[in-house]
Amino acid sequence: MHLENNHIKYFLLVSLLLVFSCMNKTTNENIKNDITESNYENIIEIPDDFTNSKIDLGDLVSSVNYVPLETKPICFIGQINKVLSDTGFFFIHDKNNNSIIRFNAEGKFLNHIGTIGDGQGEFKEAYDVSLNKGKREVSVLDLRGRKVINYDYDGNHINSLPMKFLFNQMEYIGDTIVCNIYKSYNTSMPSIYGYKIVKTNKKFDVLSKAIPYQVNNTNSFTTERPLRKFGNSIFFNDPYRNKIYKISPRNTYIEFIMDFNKSGWNQDLKFEELNDAEINDLFESYSYFNGEFVASTRYLVFNIYKKNKSGTIYYSQKTGIIKYGNSYTNPKNRFQLVCFSVPKWLNYDDRFISAIEPFHLIQYMEYIKEEAGSNLTKVQQAILNNLKEEDNPILVIYELNDF
Repeated sequence: MHLENNHIKYFLLVSLLLVFSCMNKTTNENIKNDITESNYENIIEIPDDFTNSKIDLGDLVSSVNYVPLETKPICFIGQINKVLSDTGFFFIHDKNNNSIIRFNAEGKFLNHIGTIGDGQGEFKEAYDVSLNKGKREVSVLDLRGRKVINYDYDGNHINSLPMKFLFNQMEYIGDTIVCNIYKSYNTSMPSIYGYKIVKTNKKFDVLSKAIPYQVNNTNSFTTERPLRKFGNSIFFNDPYRNKIYKISPRNTYIEFIMDFNKSGWNQDLKFEELNDAEINDLFESYSYFNGEFVASTRYLVFNIYKKNKSGTIYYSQKTGIIKYGNSYTNPKNRFQLVCFSVPKWLNYDDRFISAIEPFHLIQYMEYIKEEAGSNLTKVQQAILNNLKEEDNPILVIYELNDF
């Protein structure tokens, strides 16, 4: 396993945050720590054979919908970093091209959100993007410009707010903003320095903080997007721990725990105090949760790793039943099998979203056509007939069967 594919090296980001931290001298020593004990925890027992089992795709998935995103020079997508959705719309965050593009439910291009520049309503870097659905606004975190810019869904600039402290992710829950400040060097604000998340009002005045840690620069590891919003719920993965927190305006509590039994490392281990070599030894010796997860109102889907192998867990929050494995069998047809992947995002209607690049489909064209004819749906056949290698990605939206 190539660790660079699973872990983020962020030395440049750390340097940038360290410079910025010296620019704000605000302090507030009375900020409340709102971590609370969980009254209910979903404890998920990880089976030892998760890397050797197969998942029955026909049994897992009840329906699949495909949305080819329109391809034009004005809306070409380099790589999807994040898909956000609201009723009737998809917002695609393309970090490679530093752009945010809105499509309708059928994948037709509608408009861009913001432009690159130094002027009013422009950003230097769209580092993260979030939706305030209640106000139908899009917020762009411009880390290089040290500001948050708000737009309406049509892309019109509303306002720009300065970052009062350093963070690299943000999500809305009502009028409260939740910010990921893990490994952001807010040394000028001692009251929040050494915490992983804070909650603020809409002007970024800090209201509370949660999840303390021992600040240490001996390792360069964190997980991708520890802070995630699905539907109306916000979650935080304590990086490389077996816990996922759920965040409400009033408190922060543990919602999910992965129980690796003896195959996982001791969770009392002070991860932040280890160096890179010691962390690599952990990855080679134990099973672990890598921080990739999606939570709907009914299911939690997440990846787990064991040395150079991986597996996926589909967990029912209602029944506690899990389905797991490292590959899939029994699809409705080969087109579905090629297009299916572990979900990365959640649609506004609680269905899961993944994406496939057209060139990947083209690679398997002959394999799919061997089974062509009545096995393919009209939608699948139309996609194949019109497919071009340079086309934008295809969103794959699916719903799981009850289990």
